[in-house]
Amino acid sequence: MVAIRGLGLQANQNDVADPSVSLHVDGVYIPNDVSMNSELIDVERIEVLRGPQGTVFGQNSIGGAISITTKRPTLKVTQAEGDVSVGNYSMLRTRAMVNMPVGDTFAFRVAGDYDKHDGYGKNVLLGTHPDETDNASVHAQALWQPSDAFSAILRLTHFGTAHETGQLQKNILDTTPGVFNIAQGYPTSFYFNSNIYSLTLQYNASGVTLKSITSYQGETNLLKQDNGKTALEIDVVPRQNLFVRAVTQEFNIASNSPNAVFDWIVGAFFLNQSKHVQFLEFTSHDQGVSPINFTINPASPFSNPDLGFETDTTPQRKSTSEFAQGTFHVSDAFRVTAGARYTKDKVDSNVCNFFAAFGCTPLHFESSKVTGKVGLEWDVQPANLLYLTVSRGAKPGGTNLSFGLLVKPTYQDETVTSYEIGSKNRFLNNTLQLNAAAFHYDYKNLQFQNTDPKVFSGGVSNLGQSRVDGLELEWSALPTDHLRIDGNLAYLDTKITSSGLILDSVAANNITNALLAQGFSFFGPEIQAARATQLASPVGNPLPSAPQLVANLAVSYDWLIGGVGSLTSRVDISHRDHFTYRVFNNSATDVVPSADQLNLFFGWKPAAGKWSAALVGTNITNRAIVSSRYTDSFGIGATTNQYLAPRLYMVRLGYKF
Repeated sequence: MVAIRGLGLQANQNDVADPSVSLHVDGVYIPNDVSMNSELIDVERIEVLRGPQGTVFGQNSIGGAISITTKRPTLKVTQAEGDVSVGNYSMLRTRAMVNMPVGDTFAFRVAGDYDKHDGYGKNVLLGTHPDETDNASVHAQALWQPSDAFSAILRLTHFGTAHETGQLQKNILDTTPGVFNIAQGYPTSFYFNSNIYSLTLQYNASGVTLKSITSYQGETNLLKQDNGKTALEIDVVPRQNLFVRAVTQEFNIASNSPNAVFDWIVGAFFLNQSKHVQFLEFTSHDQGVSPINFTINPASPFSNPDLGFETDTTPQRKSTSEFAQGTFHVSDAFRVTAGARYTKDKVDSNVCNFFAAFGCTPLHFESSKVTGKVGLEWDVQPANLLYLTVSRGAKPGGTNLSFGLLVKPTYQDETVTSYEIGSKNRFLNNTLQLNAAAFHYDYKNLQFQNTDPKVFSGGVSNLGQSRVDGLELEWSALPTDHLRIDGNLAYLDTKITSSGLILDSVAANNITNALLAQGFSFFGPEIQAARATQLASPVGNPLPSAPQLVANLAVSYDWLIGGVGSLTSRVDISHRDHFTYRVFNNSATDVVPSADQLNLFFGWKPAAGKWSAALVGTNITNRAIVSSRYTDSFGIGATTNQYLAPRLYMVRLGYKF
């Protein structure tokens, strides 16, 4: 899960909810958060855009956007390069790229990546090794550019896992020595396959540029896991499947006249996305004394007492938007920017739970909204900029996979209104760059994973209002021709300011288990009434995934070794404060500890020759760093930690032809 300025996806058990930070690759919006599992190859640049993106950038988002741009094919130039990396945990990674022109107007570029390593941990009960990786990716492009005015690029990106044992998630109650050792009674396996096809057409006419971006995306995500994350087989999921198909289309027309008084862009965006969500969960009533029988008769599902939950749901989302933005150059030093987007979202879903034993429920959600921005920029000096921006972004609502008394069948749009003031500066003959920003967010209808008094009826709900206040400082210094120092500091103060009563799954499961031990029926009215007594207000709690302080420092130095070659050394140090992972701020389960990390890099390039070498080390101090924490809202409500990789080191050899 990616969060920017404390805004990230909190609906972690709903495969329908949209990400809070949007991902775009070569201008194509990637609507499914699972796509973050893919490898990045042949990348030219990565841009992180902070704050709501509610005007011209692909699809609406509340937290910001990550824009990845790959390297385009090059006409009339033949190129090839590759590298091989080996490291601990039997790590092997190979990368290669070939750029091949065909005549004067065609060129092909193909890049590939293969990545494999052993698991970082061990399941001491089963002898398996979670966190194994064995995957491959290919990024192929074909460029046709018959003139300077027109170009067409056809792209294919494929990513697939050959064999993965799934992420290592350790129950916080698991006492197995070592953070990467677990004791779980059911093995985890993970399979992910992604194919993205896109076509970008661009025509530069007199004074304007016309662009069309079309994509088709298909993804398959198959997961088997022990939901309880314990030695007892009391909560296992032999099937958690997600199939995604999406079509996107964007058209835009932008001005391209140099030194124009008014720059503008107008366009439209369309998304048609279909998903197929399959989930099957078993719960053993005898606490694992006998093996669980995974056979089940859909015609009479409750004849199997081990059935916990099952869903087979097919949500479909359609989104259309029209947008426009313009910048008026009042003078050489002062600019005014204004933009707006009108978006309509519609979700239709047919929810079938427990093999449709109680029938299927058709659900419909529809909304429309206006987002946009107004910004002022003033060049106080040629190297000193002041800016003020007011912007509004939104994330669409949708339909739940399950619902009950407190959790409704649908959930509403999120919106964020941002107020930001900042300065970007260059000093000392451009050897020091210093940027600063202060911002305030008004956050409405936060989507979060809620629990219902009625068992197995959790889903996504909305909180009323929250706020985010923050300060950011970034710098890049070049004290000498060979020394570079980069760093940033980010401070956040967040708070939930209004909400109704919500039910924490941890409290609900504690009281449920106590009553089950007394002999009450799991689906009886006594347990439902008891769970309802645990309703509480989260007002005053901080937002999830929002550490108060984050700091990073990178120092690099280039050593020129007289005519032989150059050695680049770099040290990266990062710190992240503790944070809460859910809106409930439960002190027993929700606090993720602070983290510090040290990475090292040494690279060698000879003065003559086309080869290079590097030595890379990450998490040098081998700290046990919790990257995320997860509490299951269904089943037995286990809370688990997921850790960053332990100390890794690798040697990389590369060659350019």
